Formats: sequence, C-alpha cells, structure tokens
Amino acid sequence: MNERFFHWQCFRTPPGFATTKNPVEQINRVLKQDYTAHRLLETGELLQQLASCCSNRSIDVRPFSESPGTSKELLSRVKALRGKQLLREFVLPRMSADFLLVDSRNDVFHVLYTPPNRIYNTTSNSAHEAIQVSAQPVDMVTQTCPCAYHFKYTNCVHRIFAMQERARIDSNGDDVLVNRRVSKRKRAAIGPAPVAAGRPSLVGPALQLE
Repeated sequence: MNERFFHWQCFRTPPGFATTKNPVEQINRVLKQDYTAHRLLETGELLQQLASCCSNRSIDVRPFSESPGTSKELLSRVKALRGKQLLREFVLPRMSADFLLVDSRNDVFHVLYTPPNRIYNTTSNSAHEAIQVSAQPVDMVTQTCPCAYHFKYTNCVHRIFAMQERARIDSNGDDVLVNRRVSKRKRAAIGPAPVAAGRPSLVGPALQLE
C-alpha cells in the first residue's frame, strides 16, 4: 500500500451477492474454471481464451438479473413456518410506551418468529432451546428488514411474510394485481354510484408499490 502504485480500486459488494466478495470474482471464477483450468497461461493463449469467453457469453439467452430475486427455497421456508404457525404478526399492547413510539406507524409490520420445540438430547442430558427474540420491524415502504439475513441477501422470511400478510405478494413471490374495473351489470343499474370491484381504494393503488 505504500509503494508508488496509487491506482487502487475498491469494489463495494452490492446487496444480495453474498457468495463472493464482488461481482468481478464471479467472472474470474468462470474464466479460471472453464477456460484456463486453473493454469498459468501465456499472453497469447490467455487472450484467445478471453475471446472465446466473450463470444460464448454474448450468445447466452439467459436473462440478466439486475437485482436479486426471491428464491424457491426461501418461499418454501416461509410456507413451512406459516404451516407450523411459527411466524405471526406481533402487536404491542396499547398501554405500553413502545406502542406510542413504534407501533403507531402503519407502514411498519412486526413479524415474530417462534422457535420450535427442541428435542431432548439423552447423550448430554440436556435440551437446547432457542430464545425468542423481539419482533422484526419490516418497513413496508422500503420493503426492508433489519435482520442479518436480509442485510446479506436483501430478502428474508420476515419480509416475505409481511408482504404476504399485507397482500403485496402471493405464495409464489409475485406481485398481487387487483382488478378494480366496474362490471357492466353494476354500471347499467339505476341508483347510487357503483362500487368498484376488488379491494377498497383506501388500501392503496393496485399497480404501484406503496
């Protein structure tokens, strides 16, 4: 660091890419594993392998994802925890000070995870039980959670559970779209103004992230 070379660069790891230090390492891994076979090549042969790598990558038909998505394993985990009733909404008592300071915000959804019962270990003559931590406050505006798993992968079971409870996403992780078009039968009826189909408009716009 103290030598004459000063063109140092620092690659900041984006959220959701926790497998390696930065996206550049992903390219190096493919190049070393598939093209150079972890061998030290000369300049001419290395340039030829780089050209082959670029030509093969240019015809790749797989879509390039610019943001991390929800994995099937995480959706299955949320479904399993929901089936065992280990995930639930935590509501603070109205007479507590925390309700006045924190829970009064409508854009925060508190998700409480209840640890499962541990099996008694006869070898150590003890039972290891997990401590139930406080509820994780999921911000419904930014769709973020303060847990360590979300900080590493930009998604977690708390966020998915909160989005499903607020009817933002379905069981497959897709956005919920609501049809609010008024039916022709109600439109032709004589009387008061027809009521729009779907959920009430006070909940929020259907095709927009709240």
